[in-house]
Amino acid sequence: MVNNKEFLYLGYYRAASGKVILKIGTTSDLKRRAQEHTSHYKKILNEPIADGEKFNYLWHTRLTHDNTLKYEKSNRNSLKIALNGAKYLKNDRFILENLPETVEITIRKRYIIPVCAKIK
Repeated sequence: MVNNKEFLYLGYYRAASGKVILKIGTTSDLKRRAQEHTSHYKKILNEPIADGEKFNYLWHTRLTHDNTLKYEKSNRNSLKIALNGAKYLKNDRFILENLPETVEITIRKRYIIPVCAKIK
């Protein structure tokens, strides 16, 4: 039997500029995806990951594949509004000038994810 469950996640990394980059996404393997993000974001031109830093998760939940895509899209759009002043980058990333205390993800119920407390 094939397991078609995936994770919807909210993660971050500290960029070489010192800014925090928040990312929403989906994956079937959290550990592998974090390693891929860490490796890939070292090579990008726009807000690359700082030396010695890695991609970290703030929150994740497991859903069906179709639901991860649906909720990723709706929450990405909500984050664009909620993080006013945050510049949106391709690949579902947000440059945070100021860290919010919390962000909200809604999937049938509201999840309040602490940001300031988890990002040092």
